Amino acid sequence: MKIYSLSKVLILPAVLLAFGIYFYAENMGSRDDTIWLFIPVFLLVVLYIFNPQIDYWWHRKYPLPLDPHIKNWLSRHSEFYRGLDKPSKKLYEERLGLYIEAREFKSVGSELREVPEDIKGILASIPVQLTLHDPDFLLGEYDRIYIYHHPFPSPKMPFLHTVEVDHEDGVILFSLEQFLPGILDPKAHFPVGLYGFMEAYFHLQQLLLPENITPEGIERFSYYSWSQIEKTTGRKNILPHIVLACLYVIEPEKVRRFYPKCHEYLDSIFLHLKHGSLIRP
Repeated sequence: MKIYSLSKVLILPAVLLAFGIYFYAENMGSRDDTIWLFIPVFLLVVLYIFNPQIDYWWHRKYPLPLDPHIKNWLSRHSEFYRGLDKPSKKLYEERLGLYIEAREFKSVGSELREVPEDIKGILASIPVQLTLHDPDFLLGEYDRIYIYHHPFPSPKMPFLHTVEVDHEDGVILFSLEQFLPGILDPKAHFPVGLYGFMEAYFHLQQLLLPENITPEGIERFSYYSWSQIEKTTGRKNILPHIVLACLYVIEPEKVRRFYPKCHEYLDSIFLHLKHGSLIRP
């Protein structure tokens, strides 16, 4: 039998212990014995505060099966997932479930709302794909993923845009309106989702490409003009080296032809994206 929440399972014995101590103190002992209620109450407080960490630890040891709807979406829309060998596919599914559990997903509108599980899976598929070779598949302290249904302003970017990575607060923000086309057809629509998670990964790992990347250089082989990228993202401060890394994921051979040194460097980091297997533990 699969235990979906160890913290909730542990609540029952703590509650029974509390009732047992109270019953004993009232009927068979003295009221002074109620001091022992501190133990189960303390346990309940710990379980309440740390239930996400407890459940995450448990599911790392005993992974839950991936939601069938998410698995079906991956089978239909993720070429990377379909190309994985069996052990790597199992690892990918386990990490995807853990990423969803370990990160906070919120839909932003008039108030913060929960994000449907299938949307969480689509969002999480990108960072898990990028980090399949890496023990830190949670992308460090980037622990909050916020989505809007349309372009949005923010305190640090007070204009309408569709992707933002707040390195200080550990928040990655997307507009779902632009995110979904970019993941379903990245050659036709600039992938703001891939761009956001790639920027977070580069910042976390302190990566630096060995060649100077310019918008003009990218336009030589890119599927989109630089003005299209700026229009899709709603930003003028898009980072060319992050765009190049995104293009490497989409079609690495074009990057190899125009930026051979960058291609070699990115190969050393993301070789698993080509081989459909776990390259290094």
